[in-house]
Amino acid sequence: MTNQHRLHLFAFDVTHPPVPDQPVYGLKFPPSWCEMIWPGRPEGSHVKMPGLTSLGEELMQLYPGLLYTRFDDSALAGKTPALVAEQPIPSDVLARHFTRHFKRIGKAASFDASDVEWSRIDWAKVDHQDAIYSWLPAYLSRRFAESDKPFRVMKYKRKTKQQVFEGELRFYPVFLNGKYGCMTEPYKGFSYAVYFSVETRANQPGRKFLYIHPRIHRFVSVPVKRGLSPKRNGTVLIRLSHSQGKTPFVPVTITKSSKQEVAAEWKEDWIPEYLNYFLSKPLELESLLSEPSRYQNVEGDICALLLYNPVFYSSYYNEKVAKGGMGLSERKQLFDLFQEVFPELEPLQPLKEVKTKRIVKKNFPMTVTESEESRLRIDCHTTDSVFQSLVEQIEGLTDYFAKQDDCVYKLRASGPETVVELRHCPDSGVVQDVDINHPHRTLRKMKKMITKWDKAHGALVMIEPKKTWSENPKADPKHALRVAFAECGQITQFLHDDNEENFEHRVKNAFFDLLSDFGVYTHHLIEGVDRERVWLFVTAFRPHELNEGRVLYARYDGNRYLIRMEGDDGSWRALPDFITDAGGLKQGLERDGLTREKQPEIERTILQILQETERPLTVVFDRTPLTKLYFPVQDKHLINGDWILTRPELDYQRNRLRILRITTEYYVPFYYNDKPGKDYTFSSGLFLSEDGVYYSLGQKPDTYQLAVLYTKATDSSELLLQPNLVEILPVGHWDPGEAEEAVRQLHLLRQANLTYDQHTIYPAPVHRLNAAKKYLEAFLAVQRLVKNDRVRI
Repeated sequence: MTNQHRLHLFAFDVTHPPVPDQPVYGLKFPPSWCEMIWPGRPEGSHVKMPGLTSLGEELMQLYPGLLYTRFDDSALAGKTPALVAEQPIPSDVLARHFTRHFKRIGKAASFDASDVEWSRIDWAKVDHQDAIYSWLPAYLSRRFAESDKPFRVMKYKRKTKQQVFEGELRFYPVFLNGKYGCMTEPYKGFSYAVYFSVETRANQPGRKFLYIHPRIHRFVSVPVKRGLSPKRNGTVLIRLSHSQGKTPFVPVTITKSSKQEVAAEWKEDWIPEYLNYFLSKPLELESLLSEPSRYQNVEGDICALLLYNPVFYSSYYNEKVAKGGMGLSERKQLFDLFQEVFPELEPLQPLKEVKTKRIVKKNFPMTVTESEESRLRIDCHTTDSVFQSLVEQIEGLTDYFAKQDDCVYKLRASGPETVVELRHCPDSGVVQDVDINHPHRTLRKMKKMITKWDKAHGALVMIEPKKTWSENPKADPKHALRVAFAECGQITQFLHDDNEENFEHRVKNAFFDLLSDFGVYTHHLIEGVDRERVWLFVTAFRPHELNEGRVLYARYDGNRYLIRMEGDDGSWRALPDFITDAGGLKQGLERDGLTREKQPEIERTILQILQETERPLTVVFDRTPLTKLYFPVQDKHLINGDWILTRPELDYQRNRLRILRITTEYYVPFYYNDKPGKDYTFSSGLFLSEDGVYYSLGQKPDTYQLAVLYTKATDSSELLLQPNLVEILPVGHWDPGEAEEAVRQLHLLRQANLTYDQHTIYPAPVHRLNAAKKYLEAFLAVQRLVKNDRVRI
């Protein structure tokens, strides 16, 4: 190990992938099958049997020996293999799948197994490059499971500060949510899992990379009698017992039942018959729901696991299942196991740390962006004890606040002088369950209660925890309250009752969250900021109701932080004004005629800012939410190293335009980081890869006190957190050293959010945009509730 802090990405170069070491077989559709799948082909018709993609996924879930399916025109005409496998699926079984699929889509047909013949193919003579995204993960998942390399369960002992061996867990193939992987047998209500994906990288034309994604699957072990949501389907992972290689776990969909006597039912009527073909005895869903733990033994006749999903299962179940996350050593063990099974694959070189500015303690811990309000009145709709707790905490934070009068405090902050006044509103009556039959009446009552008090700018509101409404979620008043206060000119933060752990900490954080929405940050916001530069942050919001989505913008020039939204009246506003003004959020949501193609909209906004200022403009694009709305953020469009701009006017201004793309979540490789003498560490840092991509690694939250060697197996009820890794890609022309300075600034901005002791996932300007999304969600939720009402709110 070197004397440096290093970052190791869970990524391998697979530009020249491993070749299957067993014979490979292909299946071409015979003429009789082609006629049924593509009946009008001889006459030039392009209409084919629908649902082939879902049929292909079904086959890949069931048969780990299947490398890929290809249903392009050539395969459907019987000219090239439609299925390629190391272990051919028996012809009669395959015919049954196709016949059943035809039946599901309402067509009568019978596929003749005698017409089907698998033939051995020469792997080197067939072009598999387009299919590498499927066949390579499929091949790796099967080989990984069949290697019989077990996962070693390790428990952490606090007394000795060491890990001790507890046992071994076997791996099984799984194909879930379109991804190939392996999962262990269940252990105390959860499984370790690892998934594989083939990815491209923006600065690496012609090369492909394999990413390793460790996961924890959590299972519901208590009886399921109520508390399911109709908004999302649930999943049952079932181990099927057929003779083809290592037995896979197969995901089967369930949904909330329309019948009172049962909580859930199979989503499709054909599922029981489908399962019974593979299982040694029938699986009764009602029995599984009544006693889930009985089915969690992988050696049992049937192993069926209710995969926990916090959207499908109400918050009641959240307290009954294992918490998320895994230990640093467990995550690295999955990576090391993969390397043992595939020693021929070379991981990417470790990333070296980039020097960042050392932050010294400032005279002022906070900074305030310019605003029209210098005195903020915050109404506190809480109990006496909660209000007193808030006052005591504020008065104890003497570095942050100077008391001027009872419940009046001056912020110790750089920037415009700002005073906060708290007003207690006990028993205000504003919090009330939503009348689900007449929600507009509830909103009227809420607004009537709010306007009984003198004008305020914001509100802290105490409500019951979400689980209170698990049986009747539409009665939950949170969204209605947020809308009612916004329409009365106030922004909000909510508190739950004081039975929760760390409640005093939550009271303080709710207050700090509200201050953040008013433009108060830590001093990291202005640390080293280039005041000659304007920053534009671009993200998107795309809920189910808005298929075309909305682009959100934040603009920061070193003094003012302003936002706007696609579809609004075009004015830049502070966050509170954006939420409460009619021309801001509300107009943006109600605007008709918008499209999913966002390039003209985004380029128009960039050009507008360039025309308004002579200063350089740095645009930061949030890749994940923009991926399906704004194609230039995708890797495949960045192969030539520059950003795609279609407006000629932007080409003329290109010398003043700088572009960064930030990537979070699934697109970022997992990692481990080490230091001299430490195999595992929670240390943060900024790192640079060989291909010019930066990685910003956050710090562990101060509230997280578990040791670096702590494991999920030690106590599954502990939430295990790892610092978030954010990828930052400079694109196009930058002057020498300029890109690194901009990336350092973004790294610092991850620490500028007032509520958090350490880094947030996003830089503060984007984090606040994400905070605005909760108001967008609230307005949409209320629209859903009142859409059938004739009374205009």
